[in-house]
Amino acid sequence: MASAMYTRNITPEPPREKHEMTKKEKWKNWWDYHLWHVVIGIIAAALVIYFIIEAVSNVKPDYQIAIMTDTMLPTGISDALGTALEAYADDFNGDGKVVVQINEYEIPLDTEAATVDANTLMANVTRLMADGQEGESTIFITNHPAEYAENYSLFAKNDGTTPETASDLKTDFGYKWSDCPVLTSLELGEVEYYGGTSALDVQDYLKDFYLFRRAYSGTLLERKEDKQVYYESSMKILDALTAK
Repeated sequence: MASAMYTRNITPEPPREKHEMTKKEKWKNWWDYHLWHVVIGIIAAALVIYFIIEAVSNVKPDYQIAIMTDTMLPTGISDALGTALEAYADDFNGDGKVVVQINEYEIPLDTEAATVDANTLMANVTRLMADGQEGESTIFITNHPAEYAENYSLFAKNDGTTPETASDLKTDFGYKWSDCPVLTSLELGEVEYYGGTSALDVQDYLKDFYLFRRAYSGTLLERKEDKQVYYESSMKILDALTAK
């Protein structure tokens, strides 16, 4: 305890009155402590909303169909074709919507006369190989059936068997567009051509194309049950489109 000698001349300080913060000061004090919590919370909420929107807006296709050409496909044909073919498809994935996606593959037969650069060509071939490996496109549309069949071995004969020799490509191989009443009756309209300087009739453009079923034997489509179901359902669409 301090001696009286040292404390007798010390005047005790009056007790300080407790400061009552104003609403503005309380609000500032709260923000000083919680600013980063709020910022992190806003970012987290934004991310959740983003992923929800992505999940809702990113519609997955029920069926995928590939169209292979040696030159660039005129803009708008894929959209017109996919929309028209939805009338013959069903809601395979059960999301309440019927979507047919057309996958475009520009694969030049003459690389020296190609209209795409080497990097784009490599990207197209890589996408095509990945598509074939995963069994995404089960119907192929092309105007160069024999050449693509020999180079990529993706097409089956009309009875579902895989061509073994070049002679197998001469009979019962593919369905010509112009020979299929259902295909020729599709309302595909016109698309802009040559940079919008002229109109292109889509039916006229596709009349010499052929439809093929995807090769099945020995592929993922045969090995995985869910892929088998997808393939079989896709073939029902092909049968409907090529019926005479």
